[in-house]
Amino acid sequence: MPAYAEVYPLFNIPVFKIKVNEFDFDKANKDLEELEYERTNHGGWMTKEQSLLTLPQFSEAEKVIRFTLQYYLYEVLKIKEEHQPKHVCSWGIYHDVDDWCFDHLHTNSLFSGVFYTNVPENSGEFIEFCHTQSIPTWCPSTLEPGVSEFNLHNSKSWKFKVQQGDMILFPSHVLHQVPVSKTTEKRRSISFNYFLTGKFGLKTAYAEFT
Repeated sequence: MPAYAEVYPLFNIPVFKIKVNEFDFDKANKDLEELEYERTNHGGWMTKEQSLLTLPQFSEAEKVIRFTLQYYLYEVLKIKEEHQPKHVCSWGIYHDVDDWCFDHLHTNSLFSGVFYTNVPENSGEFIEFCHTQSIPTWCPSTLEPGVSEFNLHNSKSWKFKVQQGDMILFPSHVLHQVPVSKTTEKRRSISFNYFLTGKFGLKTAYAEFT
């Protein structure tokens, strides 16, 4: 390949991953353990509380998540600061042995994320993102050539291995899933959805959210 050649990942989907170190995970997991859960329809357990980050015991988690989300919005995506993130909902999730989560997206939200507070070995310690149309972006739906090696340019799905302290942020419309847990140790996380406030567009394409 010529030394001057470059590949530009145009119109990509910006998934953001960061490691949070200064956080009391023992307390967070204890607080999560004390909440009431219900079985989901896709294998796993979800808190009945759907505004978890508004609870006093999760104020530190809310601060960390909001700070990280603002960095993602304003420094990575370069969204204007007149648009402020607004909490829509947040909940705790745990997966026990044989629990998993099928591919899904989050409606009525702009940005979503997961903050991992406990990730035992063999607990399904991956999150996989998938293209909505189940095809790579570089070919039509009528033809999909085989590839010799998958990379960020040719893949239609991508896995992130996660550990305790990892936080992943992504546009809410992106499909994602979690593999089956093979351990009796609980994998715990806090999931959340956010919208944006402010004025959008002009004239007939105008909207305002507070």
